[in-house]
Amino acid sequence: MAVNFDVPVNLAGSDISTLIVDRAQKNAVLAGISQWVNEGKVRFTACDAREVQPSSETPGLIVTNPPYGEQSNPKSASVASMMKNVADNLKRNFAGWAVWMLTSDRELPRQMRLKESKKIVFFNGPLECRFFRFAMTAGSNRKEDVSQKETSSD
Repeated sequence: MAVNFDVPVNLAGSDISTLIVDRAQKNAVLAGISQWVNEGKVRFTACDAREVQPSSETPGLIVTNPPYGEQSNPKSASVASMMKNVADNLKRNFAGWAVWMLTSDRELPRQMRLKESKKIVFFNGPLECRFFRFAMTAGSNRKEDVSQKETSSD
């Protein structure tokens, strides 16, 4: 398969693990796109998803497979808290972006305090998974509690 290197490309990949980032860079070379890596059109960095910043001013697409029960080691209740922090970062810094998350955790949208705009159910090996789509918007989508507002203005 030939790669059209004249196509405009801006791909950024990240993981908190430098081992995973190194593996991704090696896989990019094996995939035959080292030219894009050398030109900076494809970049890999080690960073925390709770602090990651957009790779472009133009809104784009994020596809991720966050840690969940079967993946996380050790299995930890802190995954829900971490995902809430990831969602806070997405809401703060990625307005206008589309985010797709692959997970077997059906509670992910609730943990992140996000409402999915699409959900696709499928199996990833033996695991029943969901591919959730979230449309990121600036600010909050939560409706204001009118009774609370009236009470606080008295």
